[in-house]
Amino acid sequence: MEAKLTIFTPTYNRAYILPKLYNSLLNQSNKEFIWLVVDDGSTDETESLVQEWIKEQKISIQYIKQENQGKHIAHNTGVENCQTELFFCVDSDDYLLEHAIETIIKDSNNLIDDKVCGIVYTRIKDDFSPVGTLMPNNIEYSSLSDLYEQFKYKGDTALVFKTRIVEQYKFPKINGEKFIGEEYIYCQIDMKYVLYISQEKFYVCEYLKDGYTQNMVKLIKKNPQGYMLLKKKKMECSQSLKIKYKNASLYIVGGWLSNNSGIIVNSPNKIITILSLPLALLIYLIRFKKRI
Repeated sequence: MEAKLTIFTPTYNRAYILPKLYNSLLNQSNKEFIWLVVDDGSTDETESLVQEWIKEQKISIQYIKQENQGKHIAHNTGVENCQTELFFCVDSDDYLLEHAIETIIKDSNNLIDDKVCGIVYTRIKDDFSPVGTLMPNNIEYSSLSDLYEQFKYKGDTALVFKTRIVEQYKFPKINGEKFIGEEYIYCQIDMKYVLYISQEKFYVCEYLKDGYTQNMVKLIKKNPQGYMLLKKKKMECSQSLKIKYKNASLYIVGGWLSNNSGIIVNSPNKIITILSLPLALLIYLIRFKKRI
């Protein structure tokens, strides 16, 4: 039977932890998927490791190695090479419980409406407790932003998208920078589509010392233009004045870190941006100035 789902894994020097994800994929009750590994220029044993797994032929694996450009560009590569109906990003330091693929295929029956772009799941820890709150059980569909803002969900999510929708949104390539948050495309998708909310839990995440979550301030300082673009896009997408104000202040911070002189001129909402200057200064001094 032809695979319906691609599990996309961007990776960089994670040969030491990648086998955990691989073994979880071997244990899936449903193996009708393709594992697409995009190696973002690893210098460890990642390539030889994955090539050995391909030779084993236990699951379908597609391996692409590219020059180190950052996770967001690896995401672009993954979407461009996805040949299945559904696209699911699983990070290299995470793994799936054995019913994951079976659950996704079952839940995909709720994606018939053109306004529904995919499925949202909560992430869990090794002890199977949620990373944050549980999904609200009184709604079936929601945009990602409404899930957090209106329905007060807290925590990380695992997202399965219709490939034909996610392939319409690409991350920009910024010279000298290698990171821009995933929300850059998520907030754009939010403006047109909703997600099916599933109560199932199968995505187990670990936050390693070399991961993005543990190094966010350092990442922002190294990639200020990407951070500014992300916050600018979120300002454009949000319907809430409160969220616009918050993102305007962070947009300004990104502008200061990147020495951008056109912060106000290039803002999608100049008035809110001007009003957010005091908050931006406070954030800059507390979170960044002491660490520069």
